Amino acid sequence: MRRFARLYTELDESNRTSEKLRSLERYFLESPPEDAAWGLYFLTGRKTKRAVKSSVLKRCALTVSGVPEWLFDECHAAVGDFSETVALLFPKPAWEGGDSSHSGSQSRAPLSIDETTGPEPQRGGSTGEERAALTQVRDSLPLHQLVQRYILPLPGYDDAQAAALLMEVWELLAAHERFVYHKLLSVNFRVGVQRRLVARALAVVAGIDAAVMEHRLIGNYAPTAQAYLNVIAAHADMDDVSKPYPFCLATQLETPPPETVDAAKWQIEWKWDGIRAQLIRRTSQSGKRTIVVWSRGEELITDQFPELRRIAEALPDDAVLDGEVLAWTDEAAPSGTGAETSEPSSQSTRENPANGTHADEPSSSNADSLRPSAQFGRRGHP
Repeated sequence: MRRFARLYTELDESNRTSEKLRSLERYFLESPPEDAAWGLYFLTGRKTKRAVKSSVLKRCALTVSGVPEWLFDECHAAVGDFSETVALLFPKPAWEGGDSSHSGSQSRAPLSIDETTGPEPQRGGSTGEERAALTQVRDSLPLHQLVQRYILPLPGYDDAQAAALLMEVWELLAAHERFVYHKLLSVNFRVGVQRRLVARALAVVAGIDAAVMEHRLIGNYAPTAQAYLNVIAAHADMDDVSKPYPFCLATQLETPPPETVDAAKWQIEWKWDGIRAQLIRRTSQSGKRTIVVWSRGEELITDQFPELRRIAEALPDDAVLDGEVLAWTDEAAPSGTGAETSEPSSQSTRENPANGTHADEPSSSNADSLRPSAQFGRRGHP
């Protein structure tokens, strides 16, 4: 957990892309696979279920700090962040030489860590022994065990159970680590880094091209050590043939291009009112055929658009269409518009079948893969 908290702080405090890139590279190089797997999970915007209500966090903070609620609210207003306020109000833990039993909380037994289940309470021991035990546990609490023991079980706990677990883990974390932990508990965990930068850092670690790494990070990802090792493998066998490519998006012009611009070097795309998606038809090495539709938000929407599945039946193997999903009838064909105003819902597609307008064809068995070609070169293929 210490590594991930340090990474979060470095990313949050820096505005330089080069510094963020170095921090990410160092984290992935130094972290064991089981920790790096969860780090990658959170850094790429994936989230666990909301683990605990903010009211429970607040009550626990009031209990252990002994401050009245009005003073907590004043502290929150001054700090400006709820997670940080709760983290700062916890007294200095025992492993730092503090006495967290003085403000309403009861002294807790020393903890030991198990390789699979994480810290468990043990009885007995003097104050000095307790401090030594807590220090040892804290030093042994990696990110993956923090998630498995102190985050994933919380949605199934009642308020009393959740409070007990929170007070237990707070003893093991420094203030800046508690702050990051609270962020992970919420649905608002954000860090100042884009997925593309994470892919660049991992590409350096794996020794592969950044575009290849971006492709590996798209789609479903299980935060396990083996999944992470597959991501950073130099020559990974990508068994998941349903993975989409990074979307080929057109950039909207804020101002008209100069009159002197060479029009032959420009490509103009319609702005459609639909859902950006990729329609994929691939066959695995075992011969199993896969047809899927991915949204730009990396959600599988195949079942919502059965018409697109039927369209894919007519495509050759290893075909991927990147385009816009639109709903229309024969009487109401689509037209380009300057801004998105609506998207086809599952109900609207039942009334008006969905159709695809492809913006690009990243892959085609007939063209021996068009992705390596320059954008203007792809337009020469039907």
